[in-house]
Amino acid sequence: MNGDVERFFRHLVRAIASEDAERLKRPLQVAEIYQSLVPYRRVKHELGFDSNQDYEAVLLRLLAGEGGFVSLDPPEAQKALADEAG
Repeated sequence: MNGDVERFFRHLVRAIASEDAERLKRPLQVAEIYQSLVPYRRVKHELGFDSNQDYEAVLLRLLAGEGGFVSLDPPEAQKALADEAG
């Protein structure tokens, strides 16, 4: 199950690095991920999503901290997402 989150994260990192590798060192807005860096329409086939709901579930799990790939500020936001994902 964690493989989906890791695959999404790796795709996100590649998308950021292809635009500006220095950007990997700075915080991102969640909206940037969803709207421009890894939008559903662009990645659904490559990442194997059957539906927008599948995409959103994996994004939610990533933002909730699954796999330890990302952290949110404030930390309470990540806790709230983890509760929702669980």
